Amino acid sequence: MKKFVVALILVFLFPTAVAAQTSTTEVAPIPTPQEVVGPSAEEIKAEIEEDVQQIEIRPSGEAIEVEYQTSEGPQPVRSLTLPAENRKIVDVEVQALPTTGTRPVSLEQTPQGKIEVKESNISATTSLPVKVSEQKIAVEVKDTEETIILPSQAVKTIIEVEPVDSEEPRATILDVELLECKAKEGPEPPDCKVIYKIETEEKNELLGLIPIKSKLSYEVDATDGDLLVTKKPWYLRFLSFLFV
Repeated sequence: MKKFVVALILVFLFPTAVAAQTSTTEVAPIPTPQEVVGPSAEEIKAEIEEDVQQIEIRPSGEAIEVEYQTSEGPQPVRSLTLPAENRKIVDVEVQALPTTGTRPVSLEQTPQGKIEVKESNISATTSLPVKVSEQKIAVEVKDTEETIILPSQAVKTIIEVEPVDSEEPRATILDVELLECKAKEGPEPPDCKVIYKIETEEKNELLGLIPIKSKLSYEVDATDGDLLVTKKPWYLRFLSFLFV
């Protein structure tokens, strides 16, 4: 009885202390781990521009994967999402095979997520991985690397590239794509592995009097520049003698 009375007195005189002794011990919250933030796309691009010795670019949806090597050795594979206002990845010097001279080439990402191989007046788009090493440009086809010629060299196979400021060029380049060479009908595998598909609009004159615009399509072997396929309207195939 005495113990009960003492307990009541303690609760009456020191309610806070008693409540603290009887309450559940609070557990300190576990700190949230801090997210490790890697370099930005602009920082990676600046590093590539300053000291790139080899670079491979792979389309990956809206982003691109970049694997490159600097003077310090191979760098980690980076995934880049480039802003719409600046889709250039890197400027490089590439050999215009089979010569030893080089030409400036810009590698950019298109809004569709493809890679654009861009020269001063001609460019080609591709969904294939593109690699530049030792001033040579190559694409990856079925786990093999194929060294290729430049887009302007492929176009020159079919028509002489007109100056940009030419008032009346004979042909206008509509589109240039770098594609894997698909097997044709028949049991034989294709001789080519990668092609440039070039679509043009060309001007002719019927009987030398009536101007005609025609759309043509060409396939050029991207490894050696050989013309493989020419597709033209029926009237240019069967009545070519009427056009100049």
